[in-house]
Amino acid sequence: MEVLRVDNLSYTFPGQEKPFLKKISFSLQEGEFVLLSGESGSGKSTLLNCLNGIIPHIWKGELEGEVWLKGVNTASSSLDRLVQLAGTVWQDVESQLIQLKVEDELVFGMENIGLEAEEIDRRLDFILPLVGLSRTSLVRDLSGGQKQRLAIGAVLAMLPQVILLDEPLANLDLPGAHSFLKFLRGLCRQGRTVLMVEHRLDLSSSYVDRLFILEQGRIKKDLQGKELVVQEEINIINRPGLTREGGLQIKAGLTKEGDPKIKEALTKEGDPQIRPALTGDNRYIEQSLNRPLKVQADKSPVAVEAGGLLISYGKKAILSNLNLQVKRGEKIVILGENGTGKSTFLKTLAGIRKGCSLQYKHFEILGQPVRKNKPAFFSSNIGLVMQNPNHQLFMDSVYREVGLNAPGRQAVMEVLELFGMAELSQRHPLSLSQGQKRLLAIAAIVANKPPILLLDEPTIGQDYFSLQKILEIISWLNEKEEMTVITATHDRKAAESLGDRAFIFSKGRISKEGGRDVVREYFNKYR
Repeated sequence: MEVLRVDNLSYTFPGQEKPFLKKISFSLQEGEFVLLSGESGSGKSTLLNCLNGIIPHIWKGELEGEVWLKGVNTASSSLDRLVQLAGTVWQDVESQLIQLKVEDELVFGMENIGLEAEEIDRRLDFILPLVGLSRTSLVRDLSGGQKQRLAIGAVLAMLPQVILLDEPLANLDLPGAHSFLKFLRGLCRQGRTVLMVEHRLDLSSSYVDRLFILEQGRIKKDLQGKELVVQEEINIINRPGLTREGGLQIKAGLTKEGDPKIKEALTKEGDPQIRPALTGDNRYIEQSLNRPLKVQADKSPVAVEAGGLLISYGKKAILSNLNLQVKRGEKIVILGENGTGKSTFLKTLAGIRKGCSLQYKHFEILGQPVRKNKPAFFSSNIGLVMQNPNHQLFMDSVYREVGLNAPGRQAVMEVLELFGMAELSQRHPLSLSQGQKRLLAIAAIVANKPPILLLDEPTIGQDYFSLQKILEIISWLNEKEEMTVITATHDRKAAESLGDRAFIFSKGRISKEGGRDVVREYFNKYR
């Protein structure tokens, strides 16, 4: 039975002349599990907002064609009717969490569609094990991955016929991602229909029945059958790109002989959007990126050293008895399930400690005791790319955002070209897709060339090509400038490329540490 039909859909944003979505047509049947993928900024999130009625009821612009949801025309129906037919989990989950406690968040949607108290309690008992959270927990205390699970649970608790998911795996740890995908597969067997936007094809391709590839606002491919979907994943990963090896480095990690030099790779077979920054009048890349790092501490070979570190919020210990040493120029990855303290640790290193208390035997950054460090020390020497890019984008254009840290117009444009964002220079940062926002946040921090670069889930929302670009640029900076890079990630490709050494966080402690073999062992457990 058909549950969703799209007929010749086009959409043009207000103030724009050309349509962003162009003549899209497809239908979904009851019980289908469909994956929607494509490069960042290709229109995936915009398409979802056309399907659930956000466009045209809330977002204006010019909408052509029709969307039919269970026989209801979304343009002429009311939103309160549509939310009972289709449930949506946004890419930015924090924007849809409005309650103080976990239980209140899960109950809110069910109450609004008029469920009886007995049915609400029954569904709560069913959904709480999926989200893995205490019903009394405060939403503000949850990690990014835990908030993701909560937002997903709140939508699924309403049991809509059609479930629309925008990057739902983005902040989930590996066991949580596989558990969630199996749960969705089960819902489809019961007759629900799922349309999921996702870049992580390596995780999701074996679960879905069908794959749409969106390119420049059009559906380029519509593949049905698991074999074709898995084959398309292989084709995308191995697409020629920044290096001669294409996607090989992303799959296998960097070679043991050392990181490739990005300049050499790019000038051989580069993306035309990026190549000018490396082969033209390249004074910033050659001079500014090659200038000495702005280290204001002593010449200690140690970047970070902590002994007996305890980080707590009130009476709750987030990390305890942490002992570690990171040398200058190392690439470190921090692995672990949601809620194990990875983001808290990175924020502590960056000097962001509002509401938390520290205890330690010794704790030094770049050879200086932490207790003596002032805000200027952290801003000059440590760059943090946060898990949610909306928390650190402040300016009114992409150009000005990078310009906060880059010295002059030439420098700004070359950084934007390096990251493939020159054509977006006049766009407002908050008008970008989540993947583009994350790319911009990394570009703005890298422009300052901090001696220590902290990355909290830097590859979320990135298509394979953008992901490879990020990994190549960061690896080049690490190799050429001995920039210390510490990355918290759930992404295997990022971990293998950015992890010469790994710490695994578990229950607030370091449960294991080692080299690349530890990274492989960690991810192989969840294959």
